[in-house]
Amino acid sequence: MLSPPPHASPLAAGATIPLSFIFAGLFAAFASSAALVLFPSTLALPHLHMHVVALAHAWLLGALLTICFGAVYQLLPVVANTAFTGRTQAWTHLALHLLGTGAMIAGFLRGDMLLVASGGTLVSLGVALFSANVVRTLRTAPRIDPILLAFAAAAAWLVLTVTAGLLLALNLHFAWWNLDVLALLRAHAHAGVAGFFVTLTQGAMFRLVPMFTLAGPPDLRRVAVALAASQSGLLVLIFALTLDATPAILLGAALLLASFTLSAFELRRILTTRKKKLLEPGLRGFFAGLALLAFSALGGTALALTSDNHLRAALAYAVVAILGGVLAVVQGMLCKIIPFLVWMRVYGPRVGRQRTPVAASLGRPACERTWLLAHVAATVALATGALTAHPLTLTCGALLLAGGQLSLALSLSSAARHLWRPDAPQPLTPSFSRPQTAAS
Repeated sequence: MLSPPPHASPLAAGATIPLSFIFAGLFAAFASSAALVLFPSTLALPHLHMHVVALAHAWLLGALLTICFGAVYQLLPVVANTAFTGRTQAWTHLALHLLGTGAMIAGFLRGDMLLVASGGTLVSLGVALFSANVVRTLRTAPRIDPILLAFAAAAAWLVLTVTAGLLLALNLHFAWWNLDVLALLRAHAHAGVAGFFVTLTQGAMFRLVPMFTLAGPPDLRRVAVALAASQSGLLVLIFALTLDATPAILLGAALLLASFTLSAFELRRILTTRKKKLLEPGLRGFFAGLALLAFSALGGTALALTSDNHLRAALAYAVVAILGGVLAVVQGMLCKIIPFLVWMRVYGPRVGRQRTPVAASLGRPACERTWLLAHVAATVALATGALTAHPLTLTCGALLLAGGQLSLALSLSSAARHLWRPDAPQPLTPSFSRPQTAAS
């Protein structure tokens, strides 16, 4: 008896839901870049200053997390080979997330922890809807592999992060418990950045990189070992940061570094099998982000080895990890994901009936190259400025970051305009009789 065809399709969630999250996140990224240009001295403040915390949440919650939500809603059903369900919940999630994030940022700027907690409650409700969708998708998957487990682990870390953040905000307002706020904030930040973003990247990249480079599949056993090492390291690290236990922090950091090394070797092996020898700017940006994340991991380990509390070095470490690594990883892959989604929505149904452009031609590679150069230069300048509290260096870094974001916006808007103004239909000719695909 023949098995039924798979439920998943390249547009499992449609294009509207993923792109709505992604464009909302990109708008937040551009707004956060503009805010940093207007107030570059924010990164000269102590890293626990409320304006610094507000900026961090604008980037992490407003920009990066919103984009990742959209990407997961699209990617997870395809990876799991199952149908997407919960469209109403996804739209509800988007509304809760945007309202909650805005309230949190306003609360941090005003120093109003009750407003922060109110916004955090809305964000937490959205995360609950998102996590329920992840669980529902995985339960209907015909087979669970390490890559799908990475999605589940990332969702679990996100639930932990938003719950801990909400409780911390409530405690800062009501003073229920006498807690070490600095230690808890560091644990909260690492649970979010390393727990969610790094875990998600560690799993998703082994599907996205082979797809966009036409490379061979990953060795799932090696992926499983790397994921087990990273999750073990994260558990040790978060627990140790909460207790401010330096030896355990170093053990957790060592496990994470070992995991990153294993993932790097497997990714390198995959790339040696690729058919597309020339990497587009977006993929180069993705790999640059991975390199910056690895560098920040080394820097964080070095900070843990020192006995002094280097607050400015800790802020520079956060800049490299978040504005350098995570942002480049997420936006670099967007240079591939957005043209792919747009192509599938607009031109996919036309394949075989008329000439269609290839997905790679929808964006502007020159703008993406400018973005990548500006982003790396901005990371160096902003990290240096955060380390030294030098106003001119911070201003230059903010301008470079904003310039890179503008270049990226030009490329992504060039791809997005096909949604409402597609190329005019052109009939097939003998020289274009071969059906074209998004990956061509």
